[in-house]
Amino acid sequence: TAHLTAALVGGLLLCLSLPRLGHEVSLRAFALGKWLPLKPRLLLLDEPTRGIDIGAKQEIYRLMEELAESGVAILFVSSEMSEILGMSDRALVMHQGRITGELGRERLTKEAVMRLATGTKEAA
Repeated sequence: TAHLTAALVGGLLLCLSLPRLGHEVSLRAFALGKWLPLKPRLLLLDEPTRGIDIGAKQEIYRLMEELAESGVAILFVSSEMSEILGMSDRALVMHQGRITGELGRERLTKEAVMRLATGTKEAA
């Protein structure tokens, strides 16, 4: 059985973890979608596409884009570089538990993220 850990707090939908469903492609999107009638202003997602196939990822990305276009702010954590580069307008990068930099869309590259994530040097 899949469980969605979430809470609605003053108009903020906190999705702490989406269910890890393997082959059940659309169930994760359904689990996320069932909260949308509450009209959250902010959506917090932790690794929203970890462990699912590319078709399911595309569905989650489509849903995230629709929500962002409708005015919902989305804050997500991801360990997938392609997801960070493809979905983010802005990224905060961490190294050893501390934020080492902020990259806007125009500076958001794999190289800049890796410099900050490894503590090598500040992003240019």
